[in-house]
Amino acid sequence: MKPTTAHDKLSDNIASRMKRDLQRRMLMGEHETAGIVGNGDHESGGFGALRGNLWQRGYDTGRYEGNARGFMQWDKARREAFEDWAKQNGYDAESYEANYGFLEHELLNTPEKKVLDQLDQAVTADDAARIVEKAYLRSGKPKLAERQKLARRAMNLPNYEPPVPTPRPVDGPPWYAPRSKVTR
Repeated sequence: MKPTTAHDKLSDNIASRMKRDLQRRMLMGEHETAGIVGNGDHESGGFGALRGNLWQRGYDTGRYEGNARGFMQWDKARREAFEDWAKQNGYDAESYEANYGFLEHELLNTPEKKVLDQLDQAVTADDAARIVEKAYLRSGKPKLAERQKLARRAMNLPNYEPPVPTPRPVDGPPWYAPRSKVTR
């Protein structure tokens, strides 16, 4: 077994956070979030290359600065939309908040939200990874097996667990504190 590196730990931290945020904020199932996280992990090389289209580095792509950007390696008009969204919301485009925020924005407020309906049909993390790649990212060379492997890996990351509510006292609402009897 290969030892865990600092890069692996960074990847797992970001992947875990993204998985929990998607589950909590978007109310998505574990396999659906794993499909998104696995694709982001693949696109950004373990969430480590947020700038510079990881899979086409060194080639003249004819793209804006030859680079995609972010966890999902947004390109062309989507890259510009990401950068504009991050700037308008006061985020550094390299931050988790900008990357996750734009992902959520696209999934809720743009035509890209169509992928959510398709994700409802996914039964496994492999299904979800395929759907996210085909309907949301639309990459030139999908490398689907790698995306699916990373989605299955994301299934082993912690799930979001809602906070456990504090039990209510049996003698009244939580702000009620019975006074002790005063002897006169």
